[in-house]
Amino acid sequence: MLRYMERSTIYYLKQKGWSNVQIAEFTGHHRDTVARVLREEIEKKPKTRERTSTVAVFAAQIAEWLDQNLSVIRMLELARANADHPYAGKDTAFYDYVRKIRRARKQAPGNLALRFEGVPGEFLQIDWGEVRGLELSKAGMEPQTRYFFAARLKYSRYMYVSFHTDMREETLLRCLIGCFTEIDGVPWAVVTDTMKTAVLGRDEQNQPIWNPAYQKLAVEFKFHPDVCAPASGNQKGAVENLVKFVKGNFLAGRTFYDDADLAEQCRAWLRKAQYRTSL
Repeated sequence: MLRYMERSTIYYLKQKGWSNVQIAEFTGHHRDTVARVLREEIEKKPKTRERTSTVAVFAAQIAEWLDQNLSVIRMLELARANADHPYAGKDTAFYDYVRKIRRARKQAPGNLALRFEGVPGEFLQIDWGEVRGLELSKAGMEPQTRYFFAARLKYSRYMYVSFHTDMREETLLRCLIGCFTEIDGVPWAVVTDTMKTAVLGRDEQNQPIWNPAYQKLAVEFKFHPDVCAPASGNQKGAVENLVKFVKGNFLAGRTFYDDADLAEQCRAWLRKAQYRTSL
């Protein structure tokens, strides 16, 4: 039986465009074994009990309400006030159901993007966010510019965020090491955009030219450095959403005394946010 990392290597190389024969030569396994692994499910989901959804009975009405451009809050009010079968479930269950229907209506079958989740702990996406004019209430401090390092595991959506005064090469490397320490492990691949502290450019074959310090870190910690294709930000959409989440959910409406307070509040917010996303 193949070990987890061997299976992960096969999945990763196949995603990068390698043929089964090339993967077999690289890993030392027979090409039939490679083909079998690629046919298997990446994850085996536990069987779930069949339950009748208390929201599904409103499917036809929700479709009509969407055609009428009603807000989801108004839909919930109407569902709860229904004379025949008033909705008695949770608000979140109703919102989630409506959200799925909205997405299905917006996306035509031919335009659906293939979403690759990977296996647990396999892909880590990283990016930087910038905050200008951040006000700190400590006496004598003018509005500051701060940068935050954001990292997100693709499979579990685990989030890591830390604030800094710069985005230098050394800062990036320290952030990655801090992230690995926090998640208690090293992912198989770290995906970034073309930030100069990681990628200096591309060669004649359009392959990334890695920043020597970043490449050395990858070798020492044994992760695969990967970079998004030009103008393909959707390839790291999970972490870009995290950057927006930090700005819209953490920074909005909060006040900070100094950088130490900023860091402490960020850690507390992350703990709460991780708990909610795990539910």
